[in-house]
Amino acid sequence: RDAHTGWITSLSAPTSGGMLLSCGHDGRVALWDISDMTAPIKEMPMDGGKVLASDWDSPLVVFGGEQKVLNLYCL
Repeated sequence: RDAHTGWITSLSAPTSGGMLLSCGHDGRVALWDISDMTAPIKEMPMDGGKVLASDWDSPLVVFGGEQKVLNLYCL
C-alpha cells in the first residue's frame, strides 16, 4: 500500500543509514527500511494537518506541521 496519499514534504535519514522517514501533506509520518520499500515498518501519529518538516538525529526523530506542535520520538 502507499504510505502517502498526497505530497511528500520531508525526507530524513539517520547518519548510520538503512532507514528513511517520510512526512506528507496527508498528515502521515512513515518509517521505512530502505532494503524493502514495499511498505512502511512504522507509522507515527500526527493529530491532523499537514506535516511540513522532519529531522533525524539518531535515536531522536522530530517532525511538525500545521498544528504548530513539534513531535519528538525516540526510535
